[in-house]
Amino acid sequence: MIAETIRISDFTALLFSSASVARDGFYQREIRICLDVLQEKASSKVWLLPIRLDECQVPAEIADIQYVDFFPYWDAGMERLLRAIAEQTEIKHEVEKQLTDIILETTDEQPEDADLHKQVIRLLEQAGAHQTRLGSGSHQIWEIHTKLANGFVSRRFVVPRVTSVVAANQIMRQVGLETIF
Repeated sequence: MIAETIRISDFTALLFSSASVARDGFYQREIRICLDVLQEKASSKVWLLPIRLDECQVPAEIADIQYVDFFPYWDAGMERLLRAIAEQTEIKHEVEKQLTDIILETTDEQPEDADLHKQVIRLLEQAGAHQTRLGSGSHQIWEIHTKLANGFVSRRFVVPRVTSVVAANQIMRQVGLETIF
């Protein structure tokens, strides 16, 4: 289960500290899984985020990969980490948006249905929703993060082909947005 979670994640952070680098067992196995998955990723993709938390020796197989150093300057390390995540997330969202536009343009829907579906997709994107898995129908998974008083809540949902105002409003309610249709 851990291996599959690592494999499908958008990012994986490996935290290194004096205590963690000396551990045997699961921690070392997870490092190996991460390195194996990294071989499957595009070289331009930021996916593995090695982070050194204190004055420790980063394992040799990770030392060859550029890592974020939070020690001794935590703020500088955090800024660098957030910048890398933001850049990769922006690239992913742009690719997803382009693919969504292509998929929507090639459907056999009636023009008014296509326009309604596109309008729902645009409203979801404007609200901060993004696709986490491309596909069609139930294979297309979306996610939205909603800010609450005590933090954030993430919702994953499917956007079926929108063919009516009723269906559009149902999707908007499902993700916690106002119905406007």
